[in-house]
Formats: sequence, structure tokens, C-alpha cells
Amino acid sequence: LAEDAQLDDQERRSIGQLADKQRIAPSLVEGWFRDALGGDLDRPETSDRELTASWLKQMVEVAVADGKLEPAEHDLLSQLASSLKMSNYDLNLAIRKEGFGRTV
Repeated sequence: LAEDAQLDDQERRSIGQLADKQRIAPSLVEGWFRDALGGDLDRPETSDRELTASWLKQMVEVAVADGKLEPAEHDLLSQLASSLKMSNYDLNLAIRKEGFGRTV
């Protein structure tokens, strides 16, 4: 994730695979990378609980794709969960499901 101003190859691949799965154009994803690294990426807004849970789960998967959850990544996920009106419990559950025990 770009919170630490870095996006490693594994994270790029994971996001690219997720975008492919959702049929999102690679050029759009590259634009997101540029925006995220520049601090200009808008957060999604939705009122569908199932959709927001899925979005958070996918972002956790991307964050831990390199086998670790950095503090800056955890902070960004926490901000995302909050903006999606999800609780710390929801975030912690998504993190634990990925095999990480860190909680907020």
C-alpha cells in the first residue's frame, strides 16, 4: 500500500490480479498507483455492508501479500475501515483470517 510512499512488486501484482478479476483496465489501475503514491487517491463510498466487507478483505489481502503487515499499512487499513463505517472488530477479523494476529 502506498501509505509509506512505496508500492512493492508483490503489492502491485496483487492489486493487478484483483483488478483483472474485476475486469478493471490496467491503465486505470496504473492511474490509481500514481494517485496513491502522490497522496491523491479518493476512498470508495458505499452503503452496501457486504460490498464494504469484501472491499476491506481484499485490501487486507493486498496489504499482507508480501507476508507482513507493516504499521503504516495497518494504519491505512484502519482509516479505510473507518471510512467504510466498519468497526475495529471487522478489521481485526479480516486481518486474522489472513493469518495475522495484530489488532487495532
